[in-house]
Amino acid sequence: MKRFIALIALLLILGLASQAGATGTCVQTTYTSTTTNARIPDSVTVDIHLVCAADASSNISYAIPMTGTATMLTNYNLFGYYLYQIFRNAGTTPPTASYSTTITDALGDALDLGLLATNGAAAGHQMNVIANSTTGYPVLLSTPTIAGTGYGTGGIVIYDLIFKAF
Repeated sequence: MKRFIALIALLLILGLASQAGATGTCVQTTYTSTTTNARIPDSVTVDIHLVCAADASSNISYAIPMTGTATMLTNYNLFGYYLYQIFRNAGTTPPTASYSTTITDALGDALDLGLLATNGAAAGHQMNVIANSTTGYPVLLSTPTIAGTGYGTGGIVIYDLIFKAF
């Protein structure tokens, strides 16, 4: 009976683990640098570098931690920062189709201002400056989530998300 219960528990754990990875995986590396800013002396620019790979669902979803340890310079805290620029590039296994990306906060507000909805070419390198003359820059007040669709099974996209202080 103990073996049966242990087997059921193991199957439940494995089942939950496979559901957790149902939206692909992202590996994060964070870099920071000090920039000159007249309003905020020694402000820090944060580069969140992500390598995201889709699974059979052709999708990814990853919550970017608001604070953490950076590879260079200093720890980071994104609260009050704004998303300034995004670089996207196909990985070693490029997406098999035109893919889309969204970056939202905990309330579902589009931090990317909808500028990444249609990516176009699957293998091309792209750079987007996140700015809107009407709404200004979206400021981070809650955990941002990056989501991608249309990667194809095993498709990889590399992101560099540049965050700056006002």
